[in-house]
Amino acid sequence: HFEAVDNIIDRGYREALLPKLSARDATYDIFYEVKSNLKPDEIRDMAAAGIKTIQPGIESLSTPVLKLMRKGVRGLDNVNLLRWSAYYGVAVSWNILWGFPGEKTEYYEDQAALFRHLHHLQPPSAGLRVWLERYSPLFKDEASFPKTCRKPERSLDFIVPARLDKEAIAYFFEYELENTLADSDFGGMAEAIGVWKEAWMREWRPQLRYFSSPGVVTVEDSRHAPEPRLTRLTGRDASIFQALLEKPLSAGRVAELIDEPLQRVERSLRLLSHEGLIASEGGLHLSLPLPARR
Repeated sequence: HFEAVDNIIDRGYREALLPKLSARDATYDIFYEVKSNLKPDEIRDMAAAGIKTIQPGIESLSTPVLKLMRKGVRGLDNVNLLRWSAYYGVAVSWNILWGFPGEKTEYYEDQAALFRHLHHLQPPSAGLRVWLERYSPLFKDEASFPKTCRKPERSLDFIVPARLDKEAIAYFFEYELENTLADSDFGGMAEAIGVWKEAWMREWRPQLRYFSSPGVVTVEDSRHAPEPRLTRLTGRDASIFQALLEKPLSAGRVAELIDEPLQRVERSLRLLSHEGLIASEGGLHLSLPLPARR
């Protein structure tokens, strides 16, 4: 077992290191920090090399919140990372964060509603207010993140002599930000996270997978009950579902790919969303089930 101390895995390792790890007659169990914009084939290569746990800094499944964090990814991109990590057997260490200036209650209400459809994917370890760390944008950019107070985290009082400047050496800080929601506004999020985590502690593990053949897709859904519920998609619905398996796409792009009128595609997307088979946000859509293994 190895735990890499790199903050983020070097992208060049995909050609320089991973093939050597996967080719040798050895069984590795490696932890690595990564960015959350990994593609499915990159996750596959990591899994083959023995990288069995990743910490991708997901921190939210809401695009508006991710923009407040300056993450540069979309909520559905993070959902897709969870999907393909689950498929390739890679555990994901992640949390949900809140407490950012400019946030709105609907950002978290929408996330809580989404969580119910994701019980087949690995839940977050916790949901919590964002920590203030030195070198982060939250710490350095006072204009964007005005604070009413900031002081070194109090545990330093027990280990740092009084003569030293704790402000100069601290990495974690206690703080209060302006224009953020109160702790009570995140009750729905905390409850939804708890339900998701409890679902992974049952005797049966929630699953959502699909079986496909030309023109037909069958979805087996046991996210909320041990007895699977089957949904069969044919024709246009099956084509739309399959177009959204690799990455999030707009309705217009799907219509181009399957050569169908946009209005009909949008109607099918509403149906698939109502069934909880796709997730939609900001004009993008993503199929949620995992491929059934051969």
